[in-house]
Amino acid sequence: MKPIRVFAIGCLFTVAAVAANAQDAPRVGLTTGYPGSIGILWHTSERTAVRPEFSFTTNSSSSQSLVDATSDFSSVSGGISVLLFSPVRDNLKLYVAPRFAYTVTTGNSDLTESTTDSYSIGGVFGGHYALGRRFAVFGEAGLQYNHQTSSVTTSIGAAIRTTGRGDSVGTRTGVGVVIYF
Repeated sequence: MKPIRVFAIGCLFTVAAVAANAQDAPRVGLTTGYPGSIGILWHTSERTAVRPEFSFTTNSSSSQSLVDATSDFSSVSGGISVLLFSPVRDNLKLYVAPRFAYTVTTGNSDLTESTTDSYSIGGVFGGHYALGRRFAVFGEAGLQYNHQTSSVTTSIGAAIRTTGRGDSVGTRTGVGVVIYF
């Protein structure tokens, strides 16, 4: 075969492969929602996806009365969910998802310093609806167990340190959007 024909056939196969790949559904998207977090939704296969998420808050305040007081608090949280989708192939996909999250909160004021560590384990049932090729919405509800450990050090005269732990079980709900790349 002449080199020009081989080149033309190679270009034709390349264009066909790119066009076929362009028809595949996007596999990675940016998520945001309530409770306030930002994450990534990565479809590892047609029936499973991984959703790591991250959130943070920071708060600084001051008051002036008989005594000037300032306080600074910050919280960082990370979590991961593994979504197991139903076999239905439609715009609406139902899923169940186990979830794990960890949060660290630190704070200090003129008189105290505090640290709180907590982790939660739970599961949700949800729905993921594709409104278009690059945009989807989701909603979920479920249960979660939360374990918390905290310590507070007060510096009035001699330093006094107080520690505590707690466990709770409750509901978890969430809604959000996914923007696919």
